[in-house]
Amino acid sequence: MCTLVHQCNTVFNVYPGPPGYENHLYVMIFVPMVAVLIICLLATFTIINRKKNSDRLGNGVLYASVNPEYFSAAEMYVPDEWEVLREKITMNRELGQGSFGMVYEGVAKGVVKGEPETCVAIKTVNESASMRERIEFLNEASVMKEFSCHHVVRLLGVVSQGQPTLVIMELMTKGDLKSHLRSLRAKDPSQSYSLNLPPLKKIIQMAGEIADGMSYLNANKFVHRDLAA
Repeated sequence: MCTLVHQCNTVFNVYPGPPGYENHLYVMIFVPMVAVLIICLLATFTIINRKKNSDRLGNGVLYASVNPEYFSAAEMYVPDEWEVLREKITMNRELGQGSFGMVYEGVAKGVVKGEPETCVAIKTVNESASMRERIEFLNEASVMKEFSCHHVVRLLGVVSQGQPTLVIMELMTKGDLKSHLRSLRAKDPSQSYSLNLPPLKKIIQMAGEIADGMSYLNANKFVHRDLAA
């Protein structure tokens, strides 16, 4: 048996490109590489810078002003006329969980002119709260210093010296409006006729007061993120 082996040789011819082709090719290769290198360097610099800022801010308590401007522990928070001495605050019972921590009912001395003692709501921030949450907590209190409307819950004071930070608010004795209205519902649907609902005139008044408060905030460029009504 004979085996025939055929060997094929393929010849490729390489022709020179047009003038300047090699230079153009180098540009196409190296320009994207340089651009990627610059982007990587910028990204690395940004990450390192953020890490340094995070470490610096995490070393102490931050305080927020109305702007808001943030101050580290090296730049001590300067108490203003809203500052209340901690010994003038007494916390009595829990009202419920707020956006940042537990809210208590208590008594504050000298926070309302002409009243030796005033029943108040005391907002706290959780011990496990993140730095961002602590900043937002203080910022919210600072912003509320600007409010002066009968239909917006008032800030009465801030305890910023020592821990925990406390925000003293006007107390709503019947809770928020939504909870108050739901408490009027009959537990047994068959007894709906026995509901002690507010008269229509009162409901319209409530709606008008809510609208007035929201109109005030809107006119002053504030956004209410938790309208419990």
